[in-house]
Amino acid sequence: MNARQINQWVWVANVGLAVAIFVFATVFILIPPKRDASGATLDDIVVPNADEASDAPRRPNLDFYKPIWKWCEKIDVPTAAQTHPPLDTLLGIQGLKENRKDPKRSCAFVTLIRTRETKNAYIGDTLEGAKVTAIIGPDTVEFDYYGSRVKLTMLHGAALPSGTGLGGRRAEAGSRSGAKPATPTLEVPDYRKQNFQTKEDPNAPGHWLVDPREKEFILSNDAGILNQVEWHPYRTPSGQMSGMMIDKIQDSSIIAGRGFKQGDIIRTVDGNAINSFEQAQQLMKDSAMRGKSSVVIEVERGGRPFKMQFDVR
Repeated sequence: MNARQINQWVWVANVGLAVAIFVFATVFILIPPKRDASGATLDDIVVPNADEASDAPRRPNLDFYKPIWKWCEKIDVPTAAQTHPPLDTLLGIQGLKENRKDPKRSCAFVTLIRTRETKNAYIGDTLEGAKVTAIIGPDTVEFDYYGSRVKLTMLHGAALPSGTGLGGRRAEAGSRSGAKPATPTLEVPDYRKQNFQTKEDPNAPGHWLVDPREKEFILSNDAGILNQVEWHPYRTPSGQMSGMMIDKIQDSSIIAGRGFKQGDIIRTVDGNAINSFEQAQQLMKDSAMRGKSSVVIEVERGGRPFKMQFDVR
């Protein structure tokens, strides 16, 4: 049954209910039934059977209502499953931060597919009509969706429709509970052994003059370099998603070598907001971004915002 048929049935049910109310009001209120001297209506009078005592209690005549009851039994009332879209077309799970000591403080990073907005969701929060009832590490969130229990996992390719730009990979069992899905270990050569001539401008802290060979090194090892950092989506006190916070960074990573530190919040890259690991991956693969010779990254450190600029020379 499609939505149009459901709407037609609802319309018919409303008309039927209105007719029933009109008939009831007409018969029993506007034009009340005639009563005999004892006060009983003619429908109340029931002739007893031969084996019944003459003083048997009177029974109301319900035959008048039987056609209405039979008609109402035929009405197909739409269920929640018929009137609401599947939950996996509304929400996508970007990541989890599980708190085993206090499950109520576990957090899920949930993307609203229609607006592409990512929110932090805790047990009891409601998104798109679905209430979070459980966060099951490492990759599953359970919702109460209009009376039905629905589980979504971090299998973004299935949960998010194509074209949303929010695709990803399923987190493997045993991975760190966070926003970054587990990926195979990718070996990255030690950048310190490459003898790059990259240096920071002594007169402008945060402004780096990048060796062209270093750019090629980064583009050739982008997936492995991203995997050298553990980070999660950052939410401001007002609840808005505002970048990715670095939880841990390998000392041998070129990201650490170029001035980034644990606790830094990466807000934007050349004006592009970064609120998930998947967005960082997509940006690294973007052909326009890979062709640039200058990139500006907005960072917040200890509550202080600043910019880092990388110019290929």
